[in-house]
Amino acid sequence: MPAPKKSDTKSNNGKKPLFDNPDEEWIETYDNPRFLVSTHGRVFDSKMCKITPGRIKNGKMMVVYGGRDHELASVVLKSFTKRSRGAQPRKKNFKDGDALNCQLDNLEWMTETTVYID
Repeated sequence: MPAPKKSDTKSNNGKKPLFDNPDEEWIETYDNPRFLVSTHGRVFDSKMCKITPGRIKNGKMMVVYGGRDHELASVVLKSFTKRSRGAQPRKKNFKDGDALNCQLDNLEWMTETTVYID
């Protein structure tokens, strides 16, 4: 994918950068408003005006922002979903079984007691 041009990063009603995919939704990461995360599992650095590249570490897709490593799937889920206080501990689940596919539609939270029967 080609890197977005600086002119492509202008906001749309202050909500999301205009990149190549109109189906891709962008919001601030759950822990750092300088960075945006998309439903397609991409992270955008608004100060540097660039997509932050991911890398594989221990079989997980990682992204560096704010000076430290973050597991991309966790960033996507935590940013796009809300967790109520006192909720049961949750684990990430990759619906297609691919831990490198960090698109929102492939991710879900599961409780320790969730059981899937095929």
